[in-house]
Amino acid sequence: MTSTVGRGDISGSSVGIVMRSGKLTVSNIDVHDNQGGIYSPILDIRITLTNVTANDNTGNGIRGGDVRATSVTTNGNGAAGIVAEPGKFRGTNITANDNGGAGIVAGRGVSASNLVATGNGTGGPNSGGSGVSSFG
Repeated sequence: MTSTVGRGDISGSSVGIVMRSGKLTVSNIDVHDNQGGIYSPILDIRITLTNVTANDNTGNGIRGGDVRATSVTTNGNGAAGIVAEPGKFRGTNITANDNGGAGIVAGRGVSASNLVATGNGTGGPNSGGSGVSSFG
């Protein structure tokens, strides 16, 4: 999904954006106040995000198998800000603050530059309440 005129906005849904197969590319959109923000129930989906916010969703802000992100903000979600399981998270200019779970959770590693992750809850038994958790 791409917003071509201005910036898009998705709110008030059970899931803002859901992808069940293929690859998902999302740009220039705000996904907020949903049960889940951007979500893939299939664990091998790659999600590529550019200039996206996923704030104040009751579940995860963003969840996919592998997540690549540039200029992405996930604040105030009820669960984790970003989940990349079982894969990797790669990002630049990422903000993940005040989420109920970890700011970022990844199964096979996190590579991030210009990352701010503060005030997040626990990401699971191995995270120790950190902003970023990797289990791989």
